[in-house]
Amino acid sequence: MSTTSLPRATRGERVRSAAATVGAAVLLALGATLVVGIVLFVWGLVVRDPAVQSLQLAASDGAFGRQYQDYWESVARTGPGWVGPVSITVILLAVWLGSCRFGRGTPGDAVMSLTAQTTDGDTLPRWRTMLRTGLPLALFGIAVLLGSVWLGILVVAALWSPALVRSDRRTAFDLVAGVRVGTNDPVKGDFEFRAGSRTRDASSTASG
Repeated sequence: MSTTSLPRATRGERVRSAAATVGAAVLLALGATLVVGIVLFVWGLVVRDPAVQSLQLAASDGAFGRQYQDYWESVARTGPGWVGPVSITVILLAVWLGSCRFGRGTPGDAVMSLTAQTTDGDTLPRWRTMLRTGLPLALFGIAVLLGSVWLGILVVAALWSPALVRSDRRTAFDLVAGVRVGTNDPVKGDFEFRAGSRTRDASSTASG
């Protein structure tokens, strides 16, 4: 279903939207880790598996800073073979689905009153939104598996940075997913509409 093409988002709106989405993703990761830790803790009590019980201290310490890394190192070292991969998969799924709000748009776009559309101004299918958020998460995850968190941050930031120089404020992820981000701000939209109208009127007068 076709919709009206919204005024394009500004550079500042895109930056603040991305920052809010990244912040939400971090909180989701920490929350999902806490939930997984609690599940492992309870499961260790129920089955009385010594390998799982050895993770209880790491889980109770929280998942901040160095403790986060220590926790997953403990999972890999002392837990059953399936615990690490399943736990990481659950956490990544939670971050991915939460970062796109199950395909309804990113948290940052919602905070900044932005709407993602197709390049034709149509309503964006959910799969495009999920692809848009899944690509940076996948690249970051691959970099982490290669042993470098900073590499993941640099790669994702580099592919996002075209939004700072392109006139349509689209990132590389937006280009791949076929996404255009517009603003719902009525003041900005009305201003751009009136500015465009004045420009057209001036051109018509000059040509007349």
